[in-house]
Amino acid sequence: MINSTRSVGMLFRGGHRDRERSGGTGAIGTLLMVVMAPLAAMLVQMAISRTREYAADAMGARLSGNPEALASALAKIDAASTHPSTENRIAALERLAAHMGLSRSGRRERAGPWD
Repeated sequence: MINSTRSVGMLFRGGHRDRERSGGTGAIGTLLMVVMAPLAAMLVQMAISRTREYAADAMGARLSGNPEALASALAKIDAASTHPSTENRIAALERLAAHMGLSRSGRRERAGPWD
């Protein structure tokens, strides 16, 4: 009969009794890596995707010169959106409009008489 402690240890160490010769991760370690690697990749991909959405919003707002019009369009597609939170995207576009010195109408606010 095999000692149960030894059997469990062999699973984690790769099946070798000698710890120095064991370079493997074992069956359970391999199984954990097979399950965890795709999950980690998915999290990284989601983070990159969100960053790209905000960058695309900013570029579209700069190209159109009217970030609030883009924010309005985002509000309309909110129910069908699979992208980052529409509220967060609208807030980012409103901050960009303020940074660009634009009013709610999309016109540039004058800082002085010669602008």
